[in-house]
Amino acid sequence: MDILHAASDGGVDRLLGGLDELLPTQNSLDDLLCNLRTDPATAGLAILDPLIPPQSSFDPVEGPDCESDQRGLGAYARGVMALLYNYAENRGRARANLSALRHFLALAIYAEELLALPSLPNPAFSRIVSKNVLQDITAKAQQLTAYLLMTTAVDDNWRVDAVTSLLNGMRSNSLDGLASFTVDLIEHAQDEDDSLYARIVHAILRHVLRDATRDEAEQWMFLARKLEKDCESYRNYCKRANCNLLSA
Repeated sequence: MDILHAASDGGVDRLLGGLDELLPTQNSLDDLLCNLRTDPATAGLAILDPLIPPQSSFDPVEGPDCESDQRGLGAYARGVMALLYNYAENRGRARANLSALRHFLALAIYAEELLALPSLPNPAFSRIVSKNVLQDITAKAQQLTAYLLMTTAVDDNWRVDAVTSLLNGMRSNSLDGLASFTVDLIEHAQDEDDSLYARIVHAILRHVLRDATRDEAEQWMFLARKLEKDCESYRNYCKRANCNLLSA
């Protein structure tokens, strides 16, 4: 009777709210991810993923396994898995916390790398982690990605709003939901300019542009060319700056 009375008074909602306080925050996960290696373990992964850069663009992976618990989970893996498994069962919370999707995809990428290269060190897992755990992480991340990208769009024009904002370099105050998330993700990837974020962006755009119209697709291709040009200009600037420093 006490349990029923508590439920009728909103006690269950208060209990679930209390559990939310035990889950990691976005800021804490961002901080953990910032301290992890975001380059691939080896350029050989290009066989599985064409976005893997050549070996000359990053240092080969070295060192021992990451610090982990008895299950082989590092601090970042534990934090992201807590959200991933919680949101997989409570999809309403997942829709309300769309920004967590970036971490789900990041962890899935780390899991896929370890599945493909179990002999090499991994930033998120030690090599004692169960293969079943890694496969479950990738499966749940893929399921949540598909679900969230199908259910969180406010209207059919969100892709146009997002690409227009990115092309103009000015964020519209009307951006929300999936449009805001996509703009944030691409801007973050520009700032980081590494393989991990490029692969996360690809995983998102592969879904969201699947039903794009021809006009929308042309706008996104124009954005891709603009970003590529900006990146090349920045690299040339860095080369000139290094040359000037060496000659000074």
